[in-house]
Amino acid sequence: MEIMAFARRMTDWFSRFFHWKNRGNETAVHIVTEEEHIIRALRRFEPHVIKLQRVLIWENPVLSVLCVLVVNILFW
Repeated sequence: MEIMAFARRMTDWFSRFFHWKNRGNETAVHIVTEEEHIIRALRRFEPHVIKLQRVLIWENPVLSVLCVLVVNILFW
């Protein structure tokens, strides 16, 4: 029993030492990548793009026909 307890204490000591040693490389600042910046900027437009896609693929034909008519009237 004493040998197992001693081995466990030594393992804990080594793991604490190595984790302490590796903590020096960590940084507390999160650097935002260009991809994350673009995702955050475009996130607010996603619902509008999805609605436009639904009209363009004729998911609801009545709504798509109405949109086509409105666009034709506006640019005629």
